[in-house]
Amino acid sequence: NDLSNVTIPLGINANAGEQLTFTIHEMQIPDTVNVYLEDTVENTITLLNTSDYIMTPSSQLTGTGRFYITFTNTTLSTLEETLDIVDIYANNTNRTVVVSGELDVNTTATLFDLQGRTVMTAPLDASKLSNSINVAHLTTGVYIVQLTNASGSKTAKIILK
Repeated sequence: NDLSNVTIPLGINANAGEQLTFTIHEMQIPDTVNVYLEDTVENTITLLNTSDYIMTPSSQLTGTGRFYITFTNTTLSTLEETLDIVDIYANNTNRTVVVSGELDVNTTATLFDLQGRTVMTAPLDASKLSNSINVAHLTTGVYIVQLTNASGSKTAKIILK
């Protein structure tokens, strides 16, 4: 009944190289409650109300202690809001992925294929309002782009044609 600062450790059992997606499919809690996922190894906090957290562990995961879900009526990170206003899209004419919007800190863009494999990583320049990543070497298909920095992450699905 009281979701105003509840943290729950998650038990995860996953094989190395197996893509994990943390998402909210159905939510039966009030709109005023924010649901955050904390990854203590990657030092990230993701607002699950607005985006998924996708990762592929390099080693087997078992038990609790790495991931925590927090329910709160307040914002845990103002940086997460900053990433929420950043747009990620494919420019198929130029064969680039564009990250448009203000980045307050150094951010890394990681592209994953649908099997969860990292296909490329690119640093983004926080001094620019728009960063373009050349993806001409990638085959056509669906990819997941994850922006990550010290305080948060954002993911988006793109289609390269």
